[in-house]
Amino acid sequence: MSEPPSCDICGQPIVKTDDGQVVGHDYGVWLHSLYQEAAEENEIEMKDDAPVDASLVAAIRKGPHGALIDQVTRCYFAQFRAFFEKPVKTLKGGHTLDNNDLLEKMMRRFEPDVRLTEILKGFPEDKNMWMVVHDDCLPDELRETGYQIPLTRIDTAEKAIEWTIQTGEKMQWHGPAWLYVLRHLFGRTGA
Repeated sequence: MSEPPSCDICGQPIVKTDDGQVVGHDYGVWLHSLYQEAAEENEIEMKDDAPVDASLVAAIRKGPHGALIDQVTRCYFAQFRAFFEKPVKTLKGGHTLDNNDLLEKMMRRFEPDVRLTEILKGFPEDKNMWMVVHDDCLPDELRETGYQIPLTRIDTAEKAIEWTIQTGEKMQWHGPAWLYVLRHLFGRTGA
């Protein structure tokens, strides 16, 4: 790592590698649990086929984890872009997005309420999303589950290759999500 990576939660540099970690987690499940808790607190009955409630989305984002939720949804859209940019079917059965649809989808990706709503509608199941974070920025409830790699154990290209092999063998793995971490840590360099 030539320059310190920035924390995916607070945006500040992780100056000392012993102050940070790479965290893999099924954040979609966590977001759903926050949504269900908000529904229970507001005494709203949840039905499986019901659309996502905009008032609950707003309530979650205004809660204690609001900033983290915004960063998690941003990372989801960066790491699982193909999942969230589903093409529109044409009358002939092909797939297309006209320029207006594509522009609208791209712009809406920057709206946290829209990102959270899309994730609550559906997210890549059994796939970890990865974040590079300060130890202090990660809430305790997310420390108890998931996969954590101290930055001191993934601070060279050689160590990153070893972690790539190990994580690929042990879990449901999504290549573009892991590449997000590698680019975040080491930048993008030519071979």
